[in-house]
Amino acid sequence: TLILTTSKFIVNESLKGPTNGSVNVTTVGGTLDGITQTVAGMPEFLGDEEVLLFLQPRSTGNWQVLGLSQGKFRIVNNPLTGEKETVRSLSGLTLYDSRNQRLSEGTKFSRMRLSELQERIRGLIKEQ
Repeated sequence: TLILTTSKFIVNESLKGPTNGSVNVTTVGGTLDGITQTVAGMPEFLGDEEVLLFLQPRSTGNWQVLGLSQGKFRIVNNPLTGEKETVRSLSGLTLYDSRNQRLSEGTKFSRMRLSELQERIRGLIKEQ
């Protein structure tokens, strides 16, 4: 049996595409009737965490995170600067590095100022 979990997110800002103020995101895995199913690299969500997500539509009308945990960025406050930063974890993923043509565990955690990531995304959208 495949366990699916649907999480509802309130959308504060959409960088691309329309939204009606919230989105339902479906992930594979979860707990049902005492049985827990996990998938390596699948993003997990905490009830009150703030995130920036790269999403793609599902045939059900819900959304799914693009590229497993590659598409989830947690938003945290930097205690030293007070700025919002994004943190991405690639734990559980093995990626193909085209530069050296090898599988790579890559950087497990990466941090970036939220405003910098948003600027990069907006720039890429303008190029389309």
